[in-house]
Amino acid sequence: MESQTPGQNVTVISKDAQFEGTLTSKDSIRIDGRLIGQVSSEGTITVGSTGKVEGNLTAKQIITAGVISGGIKASEKVELKGTSRLEGDLLTVRLVIEDGARFEGMCNMGAATGAEATARGTARPQAILDTPADKDGDEKKVDSKNLFNPGTR
Repeated sequence: MESQTPGQNVTVISKDAQFEGTLTSKDSIRIDGRLIGQVSSEGTITVGSTGKVEGNLTAKQIITAGVISGGIKASEKVELKGTSRLEGDLLTVRLVIEDGARFEGMCNMGAATGAEATARGTARPQAILDTPADKDGDEKKVDSKNLFNPGTR
C-alpha cells in the first residue's frame, strides 16, 4: 500500500512504536504502530495493516488497512482497504471501500470539506472535529467516534 509520493517527507510511527498526544505535519504520516490522540496532516495519512489509532484523523487523503476507533475527515478522499476496520464517523468528498473492510458509523459525502468547502461557501458553521465548549468556555469531553452528534453514542 504505497501512498506517498517518492521523495516526499513522511512521518512514521513504526510497528513497535506507540505515540500518545497530538501529531501535526505538513507532510504525510504513516502509522504502523499504535497512536492514541489526534492526527492532522496537509498530505496523506496512511494507517498500515498493523496500525491502530484511537482518536480523530484529519488530512487531505486518508488510506487505511488497519484499525481506527475515532472520526476521520478528509478533504479529498478516504480509502478503506480490505483489512481495515473503522469505528467512527467519516467526512469526505470521495470514498473507496474495498471488499472485506468493516465500517461502523455515519458517513457524510454531501458537501465539500475544508478549504474547498470554504471556497465554495458550503462549509458548515462549526467544524465537525472541533471540541464544543460549555457556557464557561471550558472544553467538554466529546465522543470522538461520533462527528455528527457529539456526545450521543
